[in-house]
Amino acid sequence: MENNKFVERKMENKILENQKMENKNQKTKIRKSEFTKAAKAAFPHTIPVLTGFLALGIAYGVLMQTKGYGAVWSLLMSLVAFCGSMQFVAITLLTTTFDPLQALLLSIMVNARHLFYGISMLDKYRGLGKARAILIFMLCDETFSISSSIDPPGDVNRKYFYLTISVLDYCYWSMGTVLGAILGNFITFNTKGLDFALSALFVVLFLEQMKKKSNWMPGAIGLAGALISLQIFGAENLVIPAMLVILAVLILGRRKLEVKETPKMDTGRVNTIDGKNIINTKGVVAGKMIAEEGTPTSVSPREEREQVC
Repeated sequence: MENNKFVERKMENKILENQKMENKNQKTKIRKSEFTKAAKAAFPHTIPVLTGFLALGIAYGVLMQTKGYGAVWSLLMSLVAFCGSMQFVAITLLTTTFDPLQALLLSIMVNARHLFYGISMLDKYRGLGKARAILIFMLCDETFSISSSIDPPGDVNRKYFYLTISVLDYCYWSMGTVLGAILGNFITFNTKGLDFALSALFVVLFLEQMKKKSNWMPGAIGLAGALISLQIFGAENLVIPAMLVILAVLILGRRKLEVKETPKMDTGRVNTIDGKNIINTKGVVAGKMIAEEGTPTSVSPREEREQVC
């Protein structure tokens, strides 16, 4: 009897373990399916960044190589720092007498814009769990430009969608810098001006956003804020003042800038029933709900004249 009970318990435990394993495998399959769907939806949005980051990363890798830093150093800087424009500035810091205080202040000034990025992305990244830490670390200008302006399709996992965008951009930049460092061993021409690729990428991303009509006004505010700051503070100190001006204007004018979707109103058709003119339509006319098509509506002579007009 005891042996039979032992065998039965062992069989039950084995069945439970198999069920747990099947549930685990099922969850894994579902996650893979959701991630694949999110990756397919996110990748097309990152193509402009792919082309820009490869060109820009190659430029950075070449510059690092010309200053005596090989592919390993370029890759480490991209993986650990991942700060784009500050990495170009860091080349100068690495090749001159090192001043820790100057490097700290310069890094804060160059990357101060990320404070505004982070604040504006709080709602987008809310409720994403542990993925938020990765999303925050990988947030850059280009990733912000994409993630802040698009929403995942209804059937796509939101966490995987934004995570895919961030990871892809991160990989694009890292691959570009390594490729540039390798090519730097074989390039002998003058590399002056290669860092302009960063400015060119920003222009491309800005133009891409301007295709959406709802971005025209914020884009105009951004240009105006940058031009005003340029005239007042000069080219070397315009970033932080421009961001403050843009942020203030967007906050103060937020309600006016929000695009409110209004239901399309049917102009209606005038029919004659019992010698009276009525409007058969769906929607709101003269501030009142009109009946569905085919349903006569009793109105006063004054309302009849207003509706016909």
